[in-house]
Amino acid sequence: MSCCGAFVMPVDLPERVAPPVPRAEFRLTGWHVLAMLLTFFAIVAGVNGYMLRQALTTMPGLDAGRNGYDVSQNFNRDEFAAANAQVQRNWQSDARLQLSGGVLTLALTFRDRQGQALNNLAVTALLAHPAARRLDRAIALIPRGDGRYEARVPQVDAGAWGLVIEARAADAENRLFLSRHRVILRDEGR
Repeated sequence: MSCCGAFVMPVDLPERVAPPVPRAEFRLTGWHVLAMLLTFFAIVAGVNGYMLRQALTTMPGLDAGRNGYDVSQNFNRDEFAAANAQVQRNWQSDARLQLSGGVLTLALTFRDRQGQALNNLAVTALLAHPAARRLDRAIALIPRGDGRYEARVPQVDAGAWGLVIEARAADAENRLFLSRHRVILRDEGR
């Protein structure tokens, strides 16, 4: 017995401990590499097959009747024809923009090649903000006679804007005039 009241158990050790069993050393062989490659490509092919099946069963696909290339070629052809027709008409236009107190006054005048006023047009303009489309403003101009068209647009900020002007015959859909400009608006009232 010990002095502190704890019991000590004698430990009996075996006389001889068996040596550890040697493990066989792993060797990477060509068969292992082949099995890994085949497993890798089988997994890739399986995932691709699954994704293809999901894509085909969940998405109906595109309209095969509308080829993007053909649509773009027709658009280009139509735009070139409209631009050539506009050049042949040889209309003269004059645009005046005035920004005062945040209100933009836009006045347009149209004349034909002989200088005669062009009335009975449906004239629209787009005031395009260069950075934020949410600030774009579509404007319908009011005819004032003698080839003059006007509009007042409130709450317009000073700065650089794009201005796209279109004119159509009042009773037709075909565009007769298109003009694109870059303008700098300065508020004279502030």
